[in-house]
Amino acid sequence: MKKLNNKKKTILNYINRHTTLIAYIAVLSIGVLFSLWLLKRKIIAGHDLEFHLSRIKGLKDSILNGDYMALIHVGLNGYGYANGMFYGNLLLYIPAIASIIKFNLINSYKLYTFLCTLGSALTMFWCMKGITKSNKAGLLGSFLYSACAYKACDFIIRAAGGEMGAFVFLPLIILGFYYIVYDDYNKWWIFSIGFFGIIQCHLISSAIIFCFIIIMLIFNLEKFLKDKKRFLYLCISGIIGVLITAAFIFPMLEGLYRNDLTVNANNNFAAWYRTIPIEYLFLGFPHYNTSEYLGRFVPPGVGVLLLVLTAFRFKIKTKNNNIISFCDLCIIMGVISLICCTSIFPWQEITFLNKIQFPWRFYLFASLFFTITSTITSYYYLKNKKTKDIVKFIIPVILIGIIPTAITIYHYEKTNTEDYYNWDGFEIGPGEEYLPKGTNLDKLYKRGKIVTSNNDNINFSFKKTGNSVILSYKTSDYKSDKKTYLELPLLYYYGYAALDKDGNKLKITKGNNNIIRVYPNKVKGKIHVYYKGTIIQKISLWISIITWIIFIPYLCKKNYKSKNKKSS
Repeated sequence: MKKLNNKKKTILNYINRHTTLIAYIAVLSIGVLFSLWLLKRKIIAGHDLEFHLSRIKGLKDSILNGDYMALIHVGLNGYGYANGMFYGNLLLYIPAIASIIKFNLINSYKLYTFLCTLGSALTMFWCMKGITKSNKAGLLGSFLYSACAYKACDFIIRAAGGEMGAFVFLPLIILGFYYIVYDDYNKWWIFSIGFFGIIQCHLISSAIIFCFIIIMLIFNLEKFLKDKKRFLYLCISGIIGVLITAAFIFPMLEGLYRNDLTVNANNNFAAWYRTIPIEYLFLGFPHYNTSEYLGRFVPPGVGVLLLVLTAFRFKIKTKNNNIISFCDLCIIMGVISLICCTSIFPWQEITFLNKIQFPWRFYLFASLFFTITSTITSYYYLKNKKTKDIVKFIIPVILIGIIPTAITIYHYEKTNTEDYYNWDGFEIGPGEEYLPKGTNLDKLYKRGKIVTSNNDNINFSFKKTGNSVILSYKTSDYKSDKKTYLELPLLYYYGYAALDKDGNKLKITKGNNNIIRVYPNKVKGKIHVYYKGTIIQKISLWISIITWIIFIPYLCKKNYKSKNKKSS
């Protein structure tokens, strides 16, 4: 008995000394658990899978051609597509580089999905640990966030690569907000990094969380009036967030302004058309066929588990507590998120919000806020309970939490599994997003990778590499007033340039079907057409680089000081 007791004490001592390490191993286990479906050779053919495969492929090909910013992805039958200008490449570099080194395209996508699964588990762990100062609460939050019914839908059924990234960075935004408003405002930089990440991953999610932050700030005006330093650090975090993200934000805005593009043109994506019946909000199992009843796809709700655990708030008697106050605020934000999914919200009156496409995108935010509230309420409910009672509570939570993901995998593996290992296509956004208006894709593909001219007496040869064309030409009857031109296999976006062999700029315009038309200035010569970029792109990139050069040493210094404080 003594030996057993000594062993027990030794194990408990080891656990107490290494709680953080054990917590991180547990988070890794959570990430692996919810990624097991990726181990099979075939993959569930999610709604946006081919689009995100093409993003990885386009970024990979751009890198191989020496274009590391990759604002114009190589693709679209070689004509180039400005995906990287409007859909950040940040997390996509990992699968793109993996596919360059060793992985095939589908395994690169699986790696991306796994890293987003693990990353979201990790950031929610940091978020809940930071708020509650408890590893146990961090682990519970990590599990609940990973087990969300809508998360299973997003990762498996929808293959929504942008929202996968949003899942990773949203907890950092919330944690940064909590520190600025309720806790140690010297940790304002977490807020900046969270916004840097989400803007790079998904613009719609960025806009929505920005609106929620504004609402949450209004609820906390009294705190800012009492302690003006908090408002100052909020402003600092916002400014730094913009500066470190400048390399993406300003080129994106310039691209929208300078190019006449198609953006969410399809009226079928009108948000009011896709609202969710109220009774569907609380369903957490995505295997039912909603198209039979509604004629369209509707994802599962947040599920019963998060709502039941949030209801434990009524059992908590603690008052005048920042964590509980923040929990109550998140409950309000979660309810608002659910309302925004339905026709109760005036979608038809506020028509500019149709750009969101699907009101059920708010499930992401309902999942976020209710994960936080569920974790906080469960943590306080279990705080003074015995180990036996905690185990009785946690085991059903784990079992119920696994069900939505398990059912999703079971159902869709039977009905919608494909082998994409030889996939070599290129997809663009729904509704032909980010193409120059009026572009006819069928004509573009039929035209092929050729050069044409309005001058029948011109001879030419050309070499195309990525988004660059080098062309040699000669004509016997060149006259400037005839306006001889050549049309190239490149789609026109602002930022392309054309130079002759002496480095002189040549005029380029939109040609037939929005392809690049270049005007030679001599009887014979060489022309180089390539994506040069813009002044705003170059300045923005340097702003971000310089800010990061200052910001990273600042973070290292902060981290070093905080470690010294803990050790002393």
